[in-house]
Amino acid sequence: MLPTNLTKNSRIYRALLFLATFSTATALFSFPAISDAIELTLSPSMNTDLIFTDNVNLGPKGEERADFVTRLMPGIYGTAKGRRFDGEIDYRMINTIFARETDRSRTFHSMRGKAVAELYEDFFFVETNASMRQQNRSLLGPQGDTANTTNNLTNIQQYRISPYIRKRLAGLASTEFRVARIWTSSSDPVSYYNSQANTYTGTVLSGPDFQVLEWGLYYNKQDIDYQLRPETVTLQTGIGSVKYNITHRFGLTGTGGYEDNNFGGGGVRPSGARWSAGFVWIPNERTRIEASGGQRFFGDTYAYNFSHRRRLTAFTSSYREDVRGAFGVLGLDETGDTTTILTNLFTAQAAPGTDPAVIAQLVQDVIAGVGLPGNLADTGNFLTNRFFLQKTFLAAAAANGASNTLVFRVFKIRRQPIDSNPLLDDLLPGGGSLVNTNMIGGTAAWSVRISNRNSATLALSYTEVEYPSLARKDKIKGISFRVSRQLSEKVSAALMYRRRERETTNDLGTDTFGGYAENRMMASLYVRF
Repeated sequence: MLPTNLTKNSRIYRALLFLATFSTATALFSFPAISDAIELTLSPSMNTDLIFTDNVNLGPKGEERADFVTRLMPGIYGTAKGRRFDGEIDYRMINTIFARETDRSRTFHSMRGKAVAELYEDFFFVETNASMRQQNRSLLGPQGDTANTTNNLTNIQQYRISPYIRKRLAGLASTEFRVARIWTSSSDPVSYYNSQANTYTGTVLSGPDFQVLEWGLYYNKQDIDYQLRPETVTLQTGIGSVKYNITHRFGLTGTGGYEDNNFGGGGVRPSGARWSAGFVWIPNERTRIEASGGQRFFGDTYAYNFSHRRRLTAFTSSYREDVRGAFGVLGLDETGDTTTILTNLFTAQAAPGTDPAVIAQLVQDVIAGVGLPGNLADTGNFLTNRFFLQKTFLAAAAANGASNTLVFRVFKIRRQPIDSNPLLDDLLPGGGSLVNTNMIGGTAAWSVRISNRNSATLALSYTEVEYPSLARKDKIKGISFRVSRQLSEKVSAALMYRRRERETTNDLGTDTFGGYAENRMMASLYVRF
């Protein structure tokens, strides 16, 4: 097992991170079978935003400060594809310049990258991932972005290297065994502890020889060492699954296993047997329904997933209950973002056998060209060092016609602390209480293609967050209108108006701290080289 306590020293951490990245890149491109046949594509870009905001600090009434903001965002998108290598990187440098408060000017980095190399054919692989993003530290603070001066925005970085072996045993089974090293850091290491983790996963799935009775075996273990947490956190699960196919469209499912978790800090250890029973029904090629019920150490648990797509519309709905922590909280909206919804829609519209890469590029072109928001969830994520039970309901739909694209989403999320020791979170204002939240809301975007070069987009959002232990409720409303024009093949421009406001009340219905409103005007120019 690799040691998990090296992140205590930032110099050692950075040195190890550089060594891991450099060694991986050197190893990957040292194999002629990989490096000689790789096709590289690079697409530089430049995005410029000129912004006027009447409340740059998102202060309460009477404390607003207006400012002119310039954002210069050079970026590059690149891919590397070969017979045994597949890589992608999307990077932007966000330079924010404030006209009045020049000392608040700063630079952010936004990046996602992934590479997979097949070092030994059909057997040994190495995967690397890297991400850099900005995240609001607390739900209690103002929910701004890189053009605001709220002191609530935090930089999050995560890097992962994961060698694994994958082998198919004729028609009997397929196997995968993987280890991973994950580094996670934050510019606010108190709200979100820096950490290193070792993960171990093993999967054995039945092969095509098992047509009536399918089966699977799964094992997962995470050892996470947080910089300021006194003990290593361990999450461990072993599960077996079966699926009995009554027909080729309907099957009964079941799982059984055991989980053993140690969040540190003493108290009752959240461990025990787990099981579920349910069904999978695929009434036609465009519809899929899955549902199950069972038990885990926290009690009864339920889940379902429904998806339906037609040539012009797509609809998804799901409910799940998960134990989540520092890693999981950042991926809250991965099933409800614009990209996922449009991918489902365009897959239904495409001819059978269309390359998924072609569909992915089409989705990105529509999002950029039509002006849809990349993610319809304006709020919801926060930083915490606690572990919690999250119950999530999501429903999303999209429609795409000759001149209109409509996307909407509704959600309901319930979070409850599940670890027995809040540790340092309770030293922060509302830190421990933040985990106990009820959230409900919806978002929608309607885009109209006025002509081949012009489009307009209207987006609406509403979120209500209740904090039972703080006797507080926040109502966050947003509206934006954007018009864009394609000036040439590689140049586009846009004008946008956006208003966001938050109303904060207590149980007596009176206004308390936390309320604000912002009106923003923005002119943008986007150039691809």
